[in-house]
Amino acid sequence: MKSVIAASVLALMTSTSAFATDVDADIGQFAMGIQKALNKIEDATKVTGASSQEAVNAANLVSKLNAGDLTAIYQKSKVKQIAVNKIESPRFEKVDVQEVIQEATNVANSVSIGDAENLAGSGADALEKIKQSSFGDQFAMNKIEDADLAQTVEQTAVNAANLVTLAVDAGDVDEIMQKSFGEQTAINKIDSGWNWSWYWGKYRNFAVINGVEQAATNVANSISLGEVDSGNFNQLLDDAMQFAFVDQYASNEIKVAYTAYNVSQEAVNATNLITSDAADLGEVTQTAFGDQDALNTIEFKKWIDADALTPSTQSATNVINSVSAPEIRTTLAQFSAVDQKARNVADSVGDSSNVWDLNQTAVNAANLVSIGNIGGDLELDQVAFVSQNASNLIDANGMVDKVVQSATNVANSVGDLN
Repeated sequence: MKSVIAASVLALMTSTSAFATDVDADIGQFAMGIQKALNKIEDATKVTGASSQEAVNAANLVSKLNAGDLTAIYQKSKVKQIAVNKIESPRFEKVDVQEVIQEATNVANSVSIGDAENLAGSGADALEKIKQSSFGDQFAMNKIEDADLAQTVEQTAVNAANLVTLAVDAGDVDEIMQKSFGEQTAINKIDSGWNWSWYWGKYRNFAVINGVEQAATNVANSISLGEVDSGNFNQLLDDAMQFAFVDQYASNEIKVAYTAYNVSQEAVNATNLITSDAADLGEVTQTAFGDQDALNTIEFKKWIDADALTPSTQSATNVINSVSAPEIRTTLAQFSAVDQKARNVADSVGDSSNVWDLNQTAVNAANLVSIGNIGGDLELDQVAFVSQNASNLIDANGMVDKVVQSATNVANSVGDLN
């Protein structure tokens, strides 16, 4: 679960580094308005040959290898962001899609300092304070309409409100504060369309799906801290505060498939994440209100199948308030009042259909702590007012073989690091 979120955030930071500022001083950024990034291919009967669509909106970005004498960064975004990629067939016809990538990304506030793979020349010795506030709604969608064939297709939809990544020793950072208010919607869809009575194609309103990957991710507040100098005996981060009042909806949908082979669907909602590889924390406060819905759906007629060594997967995950650190020195307070729904559905619309090699995983988690050492001065409080619903459904109307279903709900957990 953590690796999924970390990979999504890292990909965001890498893909947006071209927008970085070159100012080595106190930085204040404010953005207000609306951003729309729209790509559309219409009236197409075939889209092939490593074609790609990339829609990106970014409001406030700071990306530096070496922050020099930079002491404080302030970012505030009041921007509504809409990123959409679409492929549509001509009316009353179908489209074949092969070797296609669709990526829709929205980023409100992002601070990235250092390079984890190349620490030479990296640093942020003077950095003391980072504050981020996001107030805009984010909508990211990839959609293929009226498909007859979808083969080797990747759809990635990502929304990120506040991101901080420090891949270097940042000295003694006093404070990182993140506040997020808004709705985040990430959707990936492949739709075979209507069953036109005058359309006599091979599959009519059922598409052949082969090698499709769908990933929908929403991140409200995230802090990632890297290595710390072994000679620094003070905590790297004195005060970390994350507050979120958000609704998050992550959805992947395939309907209706004639056959689905080697399919991966991953829906992730994450709010208030702190991950520290080697740096200790001082005082940490995480507060969250809202709703999280993670949903994966495959409607099919004949079968869902995969190589037994690499099964098809549906993974729906919701996370509220998560801290991972070697040590927390003084205070950790986590409060969540969130409804969480994680659901995976594989639904046959045929009279006799089969499912082989399908793994379904649904997870809801609120208030998680992974810590190496618990000192005598630590006060740790966790309060959860949550409604958690994790479910998996396979409606096969036929044979089911080598299927794994896992539904998990967790509220208030303290465990060892790693």
